[in-house]
Amino acid sequence: MRIREIEYLRGLAIMAVVAIHVTALGMTQNFSTFDIFINLVSRFSVPLFLFIAGIVFIYKYDEKTFSYRKFITKRLKDIGIPYLIWSFIGFTMFLIGNPFSIRELLLTFLLGSGRLFYHLYYIPLLFQCYFLLPLVLKYIDKKYFVLGTGLLQTSILFVYQTSFLQGNHIIPGFLVQVFVGSWFFYFVLGCRIGKNLNKWTKKIQEMRLSLVTGLFLFGTMVQFSDFYFSWKVTSNYADSSNFLRPSIILYFLLSLPFLYRVSNIAPLKRIMYKIGEHSFSIYLGHLLVIIAAHSYISPWNIFFISIVICISAHMIYLKLLPRLLRRKGSPAINVIRKTS
Repeated sequence: MRIREIEYLRGLAIMAVVAIHVTALGMTQNFSTFDIFINLVSRFSVPLFLFIAGIVFIYKYDEKTFSYRKFITKRLKDIGIPYLIWSFIGFTMFLIGNPFSIRELLLTFLLGSGRLFYHLYYIPLLFQCYFLLPLVLKYIDKKYFVLGTGLLQTSILFVYQTSFLQGNHIIPGFLVQVFVGSWFFYFVLGCRIGKNLNKWTKKIQEMRLSLVTGLFLFGTMVQFSDFYFSWKVTSNYADSSNFLRPSIILYFLLSLPFLYRVSNIAPLKRIMYKIGEHSFSIYLGHLLVIIAAHSYISPWNIFFISIVICISAHMIYLKLLPRLLRRKGSPAINVIRKTS
């Protein structure tokens, strides 16, 4: 069962992920204001994916029939196997131009933080959320559970950002990035809202457009100001613009109503739904497409062309490959259906 409004949000989230990686690659050649703007505005993407994961789990959860063991086993099959395949591809590409490295092997397969396919960290992160589901199910109805996880996450990110601004990384960034405590609030919030999804969507639909837009603009201003201050202090673009900042939490919360309204604009619904349906497959492989496109396209045109190529290539792949496998009777067709 798919929730149409959630698929619209998924479509928006994956397009934002692609936008972040396109602009990040573009900055290696042209450090433009446009790249910075798109990159920062798109920082709702991974929080939104975790938020959606929480909503979908709770929305489908049935206390009488739910088996935690079966759930984890199914997730390992549907998500873990494609993750290992893409990790293998990324590590193989790394070995083409570099000597074998145990460190790179561990970063790639255990943390999803390899040098080439660094975006795969989301999968180990998601599994950490799944491993904490017994805790979530026990306390999700408690009054201060969501607030407590929010304060904990804010504290972790505050300590990390403060150490970064002082030029003293207490813990390496890639470890903070893949640590569930840096993201858990988004998942828990999704679980809480998933229990009253219809009520939540109705409230957002009743909000005035001026208020929704105003909240988004204010959140954007706070996040941009945070980036500017960090960048001026450290001259480090990557850490100044990443997800591991307390301002991202505020930006995400204030942007949620706006994102919901944008994803539900009538002319965009069909496109967003189709992209949202295949968001997982697009997430896994989009960076390979972007890297390939970046090698042949002028930096001035890289942003829009790469996004179009990335989304189009995956949509074609997801249409043609199942047909070929179906003709040959391959069992892999079932994995593609589930992960797309």
